[in-house]
Amino acid sequence: MTPLPHITLNAGPNATALSTLRGATRPNDPYDGLNCCHYTGDTPQHIQTSRTLLARHLHIPLQQLIIPRQTHSANVATITHPDHIPPLTDTDALVTNLPRTPLLIHTADCVPIILHDPHTHTIAAIHAGWRGAIADITTHTVNAMTTLGAHPSHIIAAMGPAICPRCFETSPQIAAQFPPHLITYPQHPSGSPATPRPHADIPAPLPPPLIQAGIPPHHISMPPLCTHCNPHILFSARHHTINSGRITTLILTNP
Repeated sequence: MTPLPHITLNAGPNATALSTLRGATRPNDPYDGLNCCHYTGDTPQHIQTSRTLLARHLHIPLQQLIIPRQTHSANVATITHPDHIPPLTDTDALVTNLPRTPLLIHTADCVPIILHDPHTHTIAAIHAGWRGAIADITTHTVNAMTTLGAHPSHIIAAMGPAICPRCFETSPQIAAQFPPHLITYPQHPSGSPATPRPHADIPAPLPPPLIQAGIPPHHISMPPLCTHCNPHILFSARHHTINSGRITTLILTNP
């Protein structure tokens, strides 16, 4: 069987968590490599092949993958029965306490976050871009986990690959949504505009609400790689345009 290209995320005991790598042979092709996302322009055949490889890696049936249609919202879907999946057409976070139920989210510069309470086997997967961070999607997700019995002091949080502040150049209007200390103005090379554009740190606003919700700071890990710095192994909308593949980040419990 072809091995799944991925990096492992620390989700604590009795859980599997990972972010996929491209495994591309044609890095300049924006869809080449492993792409499980169904709404960014890739062919259904390629998506099906990618999802089949992922399901085989997890040793689960393909139809067991839970995949939302993300819209940069703060909407959280809670799944408590395998035969009653709520509509996932406008959803950016998933929560469940069902065993062997993989929660998937897709990113290509935004921050993927997985959460796990090993005591109650409650898990979550979050797509957190700057809009989600401002809308406090992390707090909404932790609240949904506590409704299923999770305790914040037990939750482990890990972020997957995301764009770094050196690469995330943005508009003054978007930069104004961030705390000033998370905005920088890097020097531009000779010949570029005299007024530099702001750069924002997308991952940095995410730990404080997690900590405020009760998750210990040492339970939180930051992104291991920058998507834009590594377009040969990771999909990046900034590098490949939005018409490209996506990184899949997932978590499931193995009680």
